[in-house]
Amino acid sequence: MRDLETDRPDATESPISVDRGHFQLEAGLVTWSRDESGSDVVESWSLGEMNIKYGLTDSMDAQLIIVPSERVRTVTGNQETELEGVSDLTLRLKKNVWGNDGGSTAFGLLPYVTIPSGSEVSTKTGGAGLVTPFSWNIGENWGLGTQVELAYEWNDEESDHTFNVTHTCVLGFDVTDQFGFYLEHILSAGDHRLESSASFGITFLVNKFLQWDAGSIVGLTDSANDVLAFTGFSWKY
Repeated sequence: MRDLETDRPDATESPISVDRGHFQLEAGLVTWSRDESGSDVVESWSLGEMNIKYGLTDSMDAQLIIVPSERVRTVTGNQETELEGVSDLTLRLKKNVWGNDGGSTAFGLLPYVTIPSGSEVSTKTGGAGLVTPFSWNIGENWGLGTQVELAYEWNDEESDHTFNVTHTCVLGFDVTDQFGFYLEHILSAGDHRLESSASFGITFLVNKFLQWDAGSIVGLTDSANDVLAFTGFSWKY
């Protein structure tokens, strides 16, 4: 098998697919976020987020993303509401265009669709999108990744589907053979105010096919979420 390549923990996806006939599990153990706007506060928790991947061919894998437990608490003035349930399902197909088995660069295509779960936290409507991840090994221990994502998704403020474009750029550094860290910028534009965030985190490679991670995202503009923190792991078998 190829060395472990993961889509988590940063927001920038990897263009490398899972080996044919093998599974890969990328799981978020706990994710917490909080956003304040005046007297309004939105706080959310999710447990057990899973991205289950299976290698279909030497250059393509199929993915299923689900969060079995998500809770969203909203405080508006003196009113407080709390929603809980299973998140919407996301089905993805990753196609590696080049770089799967060597070279300093790699590029992939990652189309996806979302399917409503029908729970309290569901958007009650589906969506779709396309991600175009690119990676570049710029040195012995340095790596650069970037992507553009075009999404057609539900917008609560507009009460309708809208297009959203997100660009990310991440710089990673391997301190040792096991320990690494990354810094990332996330920019989102669409039928909303421009959102800019900074992300940072660490990874620890337990063995060739098992990796632990932890990180955080901090909003740089008022329109972005104030803070998000998470921890999880990735395992290929």
